[in-house]
Amino acid sequence: LPAMETTFIDPRGLPENTDPALDVLGRTYFKNHESKTTTWKDPRDDQPEVVLAHWRHEQSVRWVRDQVRREMQERYEVAHSDSEDD
Repeated sequence: LPAMETTFIDPRGLPENTDPALDVLGRTYFKNHESKTTTWKDPRDDQPEVVLAHWRHEQSVRWVRDQVRREMQERYEVAHSDSEDD
């Protein structure tokens, strides 16, 4: 069954290459893109606060980078669609 994408950003952070996803019943599972595996087990369980703090920081950096990249792509597309109309 296909997974549903979510835009929810969990403030607890997640390790790099790991994203949450929702199954068709709305249950959260975790995708590890590096190992190409999925699990129901939350990777944050039983982690010390120092690790969670690092993951939160890294996740916020990735989020800002993705937002900037998305904005630049949208501006590029708008600029090029305007010039194509001329």
